This record gives sequence, structure tokens and C-alpha cells, in this order.
Amino acid sequence: MFNDSRSLVGENCLEFDSRFILTKGNMTHLAQSCINCTNYVSGQCSKGLFNKVYEVLSIN
Repeated sequence: MFNDSRSLVGENCLEFDSRFILTKGNMTHLAQSCINCTNYVSGQCSKGLFNKVYEVLSIN
């Protein structure tokens, strides 16, 4: 469930900043999930947005 939550929040977060990986000289876009966001550090959102976005999504 928590992985699903991070994906849902990442897909709906206005501050989402995707990480990119380099594979064989090409840039590859990672899935839009908190764990693939540059703001997600040490298991939490460095901007403190996870709970805010999650709460908004829970209301809807």
C-alpha cells in the first residue's frame, strides 16, 4: 500500500522533479513516484509535501 501511495502522490505533486538515469548514452525517464523524485531524500519528502498531497487525495 505504501508504494502505491508514493506513486499516487508523485503523480499528483506539483513539485515533482523527476530523476533521470543514464543507460548506454541515453537518458531514461523513471516512473513518477516519490522514490524517483529529487526531493525525496532518506525516505521522506525534503519539501514536506507528501502528507499534504496525500491528504488532498484522500478527501477526493
